[in-house]
Amino acid sequence: MVKVTLDNNCLIAMEEAEQPAAEKLNKIISYHNNGKIKICIASITSAELKKSRLPADNYEIFTKRLRTLGIIDPKILVSVPNFGMGYWGAQSQYSDTEAHSLIKKIHEIMWPDTPYSHDEYRELSSGRTYINGIAKKWRSKQMDVLTIFSHMRNSCDIFVSTDKVFLGEEKKRKLEQLGARQIMPPSEVEQWLHQNLP
Repeated sequence: MVKVTLDNNCLIAMEEAEQPAAEKLNKIISYHNNGKIKICIASITSAELKKSRLPADNYEIFTKRLRTLGIIDPKILVSVPNFGMGYWGAQSQYSDTEAHSLIKKIHEIMWPDTPYSHDEYRELSSGRTYINGIAKKWRSKQMDVLTIFSHMRNSCDIFVSTDKVFLGEEKKRKLEQLGARQIMPPSEVEQWLHQNLP
């Protein structure tokens, strides 16, 4: 079964009824709810900032968010434990050398001008906003990295995003070669599913 990962921007697009993305995403979800594909959501998405620019207070609020969007029984993709960027019980055992090597490679593709180390970022930056002790801008970039890392490590097939960071030609190509397989906006995914699934 084709495994399709939705990032946080997709969830926001549905919540805000951003068209045409929301319509296409709802069609994609109907394939999942009818048992033709499996929708996957990275566990780290539970700690992503909402439209309010604040993270969810707890993991249960996140699971309720998914139910409200009509996503029935998605596969939750575990990620590496990362203090201040997730909830206990919603992360994983992937804290190994191979995992962190992949995370660093993803970071270097996506954010080549941003230090990989939060400590180094903090030393080079001043007057930053912090969330749970982590610089907000660095946290946001690391969330993107960990989301697509989870997609890769769980061998998912299609990564769906409305974010230009993922959809830019060069970064998209490099991430796909690294293991993301296919990265597409919702419109292309809906078209692909229509053409390839009964």
